[in-house]
Amino acid sequence: MELMREITRLKYQELTPQIRCERAEFEQLIVNSKTKVGRSFERVVDLLLEAQKQICEIEPESNEHYQVKGQLIAYQIILENNLTKDELQSLLTRQNELHQLEKHLLSLQMMNN
Repeated sequence: MELMREITRLKYQELTPQIRCERAEFEQLIVNSKTKVGRSFERVVDLLLEAQKQICEIEPESNEHYQVKGQLIAYQIILENNLTKDELQSLLTRQNELHQLEKHLLSLQMMNN
């Protein structure tokens, strides 16, 4: 039991700085994207990221999931005039990766308590 706790603690210590770095890179990607789309579309970038976050938290195949997915697609279409599909995908992928890392860190934290 003590060995498992130590392994969990070490994983937690390893993951924490990685998440900090990922978060900083993701925040910079957001800033760059907002700069590229211009002031009038900055809010759409925020809405895109919020929709993506909701999709990760909503039960798949539910009505709400499909509704939010539709919003996400609409925001992507709006932003495609200023960002490439690759830039949009990179933004969403990085957000997902960060979300997964944070979820993993939380589970390690709960295991260690």
